[in-house]
Amino acid sequence: MVNQIAFTAARGLSSIGTGMTTIALATLVYLRTHSLLDLGVLFTIQGLSSVIFGFFGGVLVDRIKKKKAILICDVVQGSLVLLYMWVGTLASVYVIAFLIALFEQVSSTARQAIIPNLISEQKNCKDSILPFGWSILCQGWSSARR
Repeated sequence: MVNQIAFTAARGLSSIGTGMTTIALATLVYLRTHSLLDLGVLFTIQGLSSVIFGFFGGVLVDRIKKKKAILICDVVQGSLVLLYMWVGTLASVYVIAFLIALFEQVSSTARQAIIPNLISEQKNCKDSILPFGWSILCQGWSSARR
């Protein structure tokens, strides 16, 4: 139960940070360029990193410890966000945005992979504090185990 609380709190905090970063990046690009095209390029670059690395993210996460992967990815993402204070060109904004999205892909894959471990720690899934989507997964997991 404690692991679920810690996991949910950490995931919530990370999601807030990711959302704030997305808004800040879009604002930064738009205020610098006043171009919707450049804003579209930013979102395309972020999406491409997920598409390109999505295939390899699962393999990488399976080979390393999931908690370690989540922690490293969140620290690297935070460090990359700090680089925006010294960014001079739009190209460097795009590169950093790509890297942040890349580490977010690995982090989210590791988070999804760790959920069955949290559920299996709990004997009765009805007491789960995980959000609604996770509770559906929990019920499916319980049914499969019967």
